Amino acid sequence: MAVFVVRRDGQSIFEEDRGRPFYVAKDTDSRWPKAVYESARRGWWIQLETTDTTAGQWAYQRSQMLRTWICLSDPELDAEFPSLPDGPILWRATFKGELGDKLGSGEREFLDLERTLPSELAIPKPSFTVAQSSI
Repeated sequence: MAVFVVRRDGQSIFEEDRGRPFYVAKDTDSRWPKAVYESARRGWWIQLETTDTTAGQWAYQRSQMLRTWICLSDPELDAEFPSLPDGPILWRATFKGELGDKLGSGEREFLDLERTLPSELAIPKPSFTVAQSSI
């Protein structure tokens, strides 16, 4: 079991987040520090993973996004999943792309649900039959 020394992180851009029990690990074995939100039932650990070429400023922005997400999600997650056992949970967030990466020829496109899922999870398209009737 790993032991981490943590310090309170009061750098949120949102005033209401600054008093929340959110801490950052001082010593870590990864490129970016782990962080933990301490709730009554568990520590919600988050770990940011990026490519080797991700600049520190972009990793920081992503870590702030994760901080906001976990601080706001804790009450909802505990309420939605009451059968989760007490104890720590690690959320590992992996960002493989770089800011500015584009798919295709630079054209922006919005993918529908079926195109975002792996092929083995593709959802079949529903079919409808409309019956003709008269009154």
